Amino acid sequence: MVKVKMFGAALLGLLASCGSSGSGGEVVTPVPSPTVTPSPTPSPTKAATVEDALKAAQSAGTIPTLDYSDTLLGTDSNANGVRDDIDKYIASLPVSVSEADFLKRKAKALNRILSIDLANADDLRGADSLLFHSTMCIASVPNLKSISRYEDQLVAYTFNTRARFDKYDQFNRRLDGTTIGTEDLDCNSYLR
Repeated sequence: MVKVKMFGAALLGLLASCGSSGSGGEVVTPVPSPTVTPSPTPSPTKAATVEDALKAAQSAGTIPTLDYSDTLLGTDSNANGVRDDIDKYIASLPVSVSEADFLKRKAKALNRILSIDLANADDLRGADSLLFHSTMCIASVPNLKSISRYEDQLVAYTFNTRARFDKYDQFNRRLDGTTIGTEDLDCNSYLR
């Protein structure tokens, strides 16, 4: 107990001497360092709107030229279930023919979401099953793991307008808590 009191007294003495110069008890006041005002960052001269930024990125080839039409499904001139702009994007990727086929299946599953009746439980289950199977096949086939990095881009490019994103969001909300069975998952016959 005596050691604790002695330690406490020593600590108080040490703290009391802080801020003094040691002679005469004068308190040293620190001088504030000068403030540095950062130079203003230049504002972008090009893209005044998000739409302008997208157009500039598309013109530069940073992102593919996408369909921003008012329709949910967009243009599918060859009626293969994949929007033409998404077909063109997949064709531009450095992937094999079989990998491109799996990506097209994924794109078709994503596009299917835009055509279903969200109030119809069978439509929801069917679209979810198609989406689940396309995702699982890409994840489970060893040589397809290299293309999984394109899946997020397919989602972003497919649901690239407010109306399309809202439909995708509603689809996911309706499915909250549902499960899909995998017993019939056959990725080898998936492309048929």
